[in-house]
Amino acid sequence: MTVRTAVLLAALFFSPLLPTAHPLLAAEKTINIKEKMFAGQIDDIYLNNKEYEGKTVNIAGMYMPLEIRGKKSQLIYRYGPGGCCGNDALVGILFEWGGALPKKEGAWIEITGKKKKKKYGAEKEIVIAASSFHSIKPQKSYIKKKKKNS
Repeated sequence: MTVRTAVLLAALFFSPLLPTAHPLLAAEKTINIKEKMFAGQIDDIYLNNKEYEGKTVNIAGMYMPLEIRGKKSQLIYRYGPGGCCGNDALVGILFEWGGALPKKEGAWIEITGKKKKKKYGAEKEIVIAASSFHSIKPQKSYIKKKKKNS
């Protein structure tokens, strides 16, 4: 085995351990964030936000109006694990949309847009600047077990 071959094999073996560009994002033009990996993918936007520069994200979830440091905003979210009772924690990301919004909190929506940072008071928050927005059919937000009759 030549030194070159040994170096190439070592590079292939250890390359997953080296910090590199996010492998799933490199090839994707649009990242779809739906049911199965919602919490993990939203978390990834916060943790690796530079990897999402220029990427389009498509997110399906529920709508919640918010006020952050005196400014109106909106959140797209789902329920996820995190509390004492299964899927009772909220996982989501802020978004902005210039058009009409649902009148009902918890309405199911789908947005497409790009990540940006927006100033709320002295702090900058990660926000999805939505280029499209529409209502969708309700999906599973979390699973509640039915009580069995004794």
